[in-house]
Amino acid sequence: MKKVITAIERQKRHPKRRSLFINDKFVCGLDEEIVFALKLKVGREIDEEEVNRAIFKEEVRKVRDYVLNLLTYRPRSCKEVRDKLKGKKYREELIEEVIGQLHKLGFLDDSKFAHSWMESRLLNKPIGRRLLEQELRQKGIDGEIIEEVIQDAFSKCNEEDLALTLARKRLKIYSELNDITRKRRLYSYLGRRGFSPETISRIFERLRKEDKLK
Repeated sequence: MKKVITAIERQKRHPKRRSLFINDKFVCGLDEEIVFALKLKVGREIDEEEVNRAIFKEEVRKVRDYVLNLLTYRPRSCKEVRDKLKGKKYREELIEEVIGQLHKLGFLDDSKFAHSWMESRLLNKPIGRRLLEQELRQKGIDGEIIEEVIQDAFSKCNEEDLALTLARKRLKIYSELNDITRKRRLYSYLGRRGFSPETISRIFERLRKEDKLK
C-alpha cells in the first residue's frame, strides 16, 4: 500500500509545529522548518526512509534546543555535553549529530572553552599548573589544547607569584596557629591548589625571607 501525506495540520498549542498524517493516520509532530526543508505537502507520496528522516530531524532539533539552553548557563566542553546527553539516554547517533552541528555553528568549541575556563579560574579562584591541567583533562579537552592553554595561562602570570599571593592570604587565616601547624596546613593548601612540591618549597623560602614563616 502506498503511503501518502493526507494532512499537515498546525498544532493549536504550538503554532510553529505541524502534525503529520499519512494515510489519514497521525505519524508525528514536526517543526515547521523541517516540513519546509523536506518539502512535505499534502498529496505527496512518502516512503519509510523519508518518514524516518523527518522523525530523526525532529529529534535532532529537540536535543539541539536542549543543549543550546544548557549553554546559556555556562560554556561546556564537547565531553560535558556528550555525557549529559548520554545520561538522558539519547542514542549515540543522535548525540553525535547534535554535537557535530553545534560545533560547526561555533556553539561547541573545546579550544575556546578551555581558554575561557582557564581565564575564569585564574581570575576568580587561582590554581596551579597541575590542577588546571587536571581539570581540563576531566572536561575531555585534548592534550594539545591543554598544552596550548597552559602555556598561554602562565605566560600571562607567573605561577610562583600566583602561589605566593595565595600563601600570604592563607597565612592570615592561620595567624593563631603554631609554626609547625601553619607550615603543614599551608603546604597542604598549596598542594590542593595544584602547585608542585618544587614551587611550594620556593614559596616557603620567599616567605621566610619576608619573615612570614619560620
